[in-house]
Amino acid sequence: MAQRLFLHIGLPKTGTSAIQFFLRCNESALREQSIVYVHERIYEAWDGKKSSLNKHLKCIDLLANGEQDILISDEGISPIVSRNPNDILLIKDRYPSLEIKIILYLRRQDLHIESLFNHIASSAEEKQFTWEEYPSRFLPLECHDRINYDYYSWISRLQEVLGKENICVRVYDKNEFYGGSIFTDFIHALNLPFLDEYTIPEKRIGHSLDQRYRKIAAKQYEIFNDRSHVEKNISMHVLYALNESMGFSNIKKFLSVKERNDILEYFRESNTMVAEKILQKKGPLFPQNKMTETPKEDSFHSGELEMIPIVLNKIWFNAIVNIDFSMFIYIKMNDFQKRYHSGELGARKKYRIYKMLNSICKRLTGKSPADTKIKLDVFDQSMR
Repeated sequence: MAQRLFLHIGLPKTGTSAIQFFLRCNESALREQSIVYVHERIYEAWDGKKSSLNKHLKCIDLLANGEQDILISDEGISPIVSRNPNDILLIKDRYPSLEIKIILYLRRQDLHIESLFNHIASSAEEKQFTWEEYPSRFLPLECHDRINYDYYSWISRLQEVLGKENICVRVYDKNEFYGGSIFTDFIHALNLPFLDEYTIPEKRIGHSLDQRYRKIAAKQYEIFNDRSHVEKNISMHVLYALNESMGFSNIKKFLSVKERNDILEYFRESNTMVAEKILQKKGPLFPQNKMTETPKEDSFHSGELEMIPIVLNKIWFNAIVNIDFSMFIYIKMNDFQKRYHSGELGARKKYRIYKMLNSICKRLTGKSPADTKIKLDVFDQSMR
């Protein structure tokens, strides 16, 4: 039997973070089932540079021709292959001995649009949009710049490239999950039994900010726009921690019933073809949940504003006590670099000192806070 390469390619905003966390928790159990989970992102291999190809596919190079199957979960691949399914040939041609299996979750288009907006509006790295600005750029009446919502058009072409038997399409809806959860459903997609020894993540992964905190995020983006990647991420983690501490309202829907119906009607034929031709499913592709009108605007309740400074003090106290030394040095280096370039007296000397310390930290740890996505557990700890 040929060695298999399972590529879980998304879509983004279909429980990918939860699945990846689950896979990391259960690497040993998966190895016992002859699957090696590689928690690497490989989508940057498609940037057209040979150096990127070798760098980002090295994780596969090391495991190819082995005895165990390989599993990679990277939602960054689906926007690439949804625009041009032939791009998957980059993997197929490089590893002719591997049997490539695609696992893909589809989400109802109107719900995905809202979820993607929530993600962008909660990001420290992207310009903050209001919902009024968002549709003009992102509603998919032609082709979405991140995902082609005409699912059948590109999944059918993907089947032609890799073979129908190698494309596993799942519906992202709790009522459609095999076994009742995204974890049991994903393991089923791998054609594996769900083991009793699997660890199930307890906390929810991938929260997005509530409406009222996204307004703060928009202002925050303007203030931190010229700051470093690390500082932007810290500021957003603080906002997440604040939202979690004050309680999530879960008001995240913006589309009216008419807008939802217009979007679903636009893709009705494509969704029907996916259901009938790809899933051999009778009835609609997505469950027809009852549609309600757009919720009222999310706003702070009486007393919440007074509590914010108190909660912020608690968050920052925990952060200061627990923050990693190398991250602290990196932040200070960036701060004095900006002061130096603005002409502040004495900043050049302090910038050079922190630059030297940052270099030492990189040599000792082998990495810099700027090299990876910042995840500050200290803010999670401050909420306990």
